[in-house]
Formats: sequence, C-alpha cells, structure tokens
Amino acid sequence: MIFYADDDLDDLDLFTEIVKELGRNVLTFEYGDDLMYQLENPPPVAGILFLDINMPKRSGFEILSEIRSEKKWQDLPIVMFTTSSSPENIQKSRDLGANYYIAKTYDLNKLKKSIQHALSIDWKAFNPSGTEFFCA
Repeated sequence: MIFYADDDLDDLDLFTEIVKELGRNVLTFEYGDDLMYQLENPPPVAGILFLDINMPKRSGFEILSEIRSEKKWQDLPIVMFTTSSSPENIQKSRDLGANYYIAKTYDLNKLKKSIQHALSIDWKAFNPSGTEFFCA
C-alpha cells in the first residue's frame, strides 16, 4: 500500500489518479499527525511513503525524522515528493533518512514517469549516489 501525505488537496487528488492508473492502491493524508496515527495503527501497512515537505503543524522533515527514529520503520522506503528542488532540502532529506527525492513538476507525463520509477525501485538493493537520489 502506498501512503502519501500532503496538505494540498489538488496534489493529493492528482497523485491518487496517477497511482490508480498504474494499478496501485494509495491512502492519502492531509496532515502528518493522521499519517503517524495510521503507521501506528495498521492495517493497512505502508509499503512505501511519499511525503511532502511543506505541511502545516508538522513539516515533512519533522515527520521523516520521527519515522526514522523508530526502529520498526527503518526499512520503510520514504520518497520526499515536494515542489522544492533546493540543494539544501535535498541534502537535508538525505541526511534525515529519505530514500529518494522527487521534485513535483507541472508536466503530467514527467510526473507520472517519476512516480512510476519510484514505485519500480527495488528498495532493498537501492543505494543511490548523489545524482541518483534526486529526480527533477
């Protein structure tokens, strides 16, 4: 099951549409607290998490840090999925334990390919170098 947290309802809808076209199931969260509650209270269980950085109450960085502080979620693939492509945010995401970073784009085909790529990664074997960690 794919989990996706983002406070932008349009982004949640678009992501859901793309993922369903790819034949996958997604559970979305408008707030990080709701995501954390679901992680603590399965089912369903997250197989991969897409996480926006800029959210109210708690940022994606705070959520990422909290998830990575728990041993039970160390192997959960986390993809930062955000509008920011700043080198500082990319590096901070990597430092906090994200597995991959996708900068959102308005090009629907490119966005779909980025999401599809992230969903096809073998996360147990994936150990990206600097340029492989970021998808613009």
